[in-house]
Amino acid sequence: TKGDRVQDRFLHEVGGKGLFIKELEVALQEGEADLAVHSLKDMPAKIPQPFVLGAVLPRHSHKDVLIAGGDFKEAIGKLTEASAADIANLGPMKIATASLRRTNLLKKHTPQVECIGIRGNVDTRIAKLHQEGYGGLILAHASMERLEINSETYCTLAPDWFVPSPAQGALAIECKEDHPVRKVLQAMDDPVTHKAVGIERQLLADLGGDCTMPFGCFARLVEEQWHCDAVVLAYDGAAARTSVKAPKDATIESLSESLQKQLKEDGLDEVLAKIASGAPDLQGDFEAKS
Repeated sequence: TKGDRVQDRFLHEVGGKGLFIKELEVALQEGEADLAVHSLKDMPAKIPQPFVLGAVLPRHSHKDVLIAGGDFKEAIGKLTEASAADIANLGPMKIATASLRRTNLLKKHTPQVECIGIRGNVDTRIAKLHQEGYGGLILAHASMERLEINSETYCTLAPDWFVPSPAQGALAIECKEDHPVRKVLQAMDDPVTHKAVGIERQLLADLGGDCTMPFGCFARLVEEQWHCDAVVLAYDGAAARTSVKAPKDATIESLSESLQKQLKEDGLDEVLAKIASGAPDLQGDFEAKS
């Protein structure tokens, strides 16, 4: 897809996460493909008709990881799940990421970190980490699991401060709503994961968010109760954050409403006003900007 081919700009500069799915949906619409498999965090919050998520598979790790580079391998190798204080204690360092969420979480909690823009597939990013001598690279833990990458030194980032992207770690299978394969896909669906990511994506949609919004949300079922965390960040480091709990039978819509109410009490409107002013030029290390 174009989203894979364009490697010299951030996603929010060239059309957003939809770049990864538009061409696949054309193939579905024209009958060239029966289904498409996506990393659900890369899909827009709203699925256009006539497409549906036929199945959401059991979630892999929802966490982010910090892969060590340069002089930080030993220190990062001693960490298992790093807190913000753990990262701050590493001292000044350059961390590569192409995510506005990750950039602004780092800006808020670890201001001594310098964020460097990076694009490409996982292997390309890891190679560039070592070639350029950056202190670290942030990726989704699920990508490390799926690609069975075991040769790198890394630690996970504790989700209590580094809130994951909506649907991070979940794979979804998309098809046309009237396609016969939908019945097959229903048997593959994991209802708990499907509802969890539904909560996260509903909140993003209700906030009017897309890939230009630095936003994290994570929902999980704990002993018959939903635990949901959410954070919305402005580009200057300001943030609105909340956590809510609700019974297992609470609806996706009611949970999103509860999260929105709590976020508003924590300054959501001010943060959204700052976001509306436009995404910053992150000045990545892309050749097009060198």
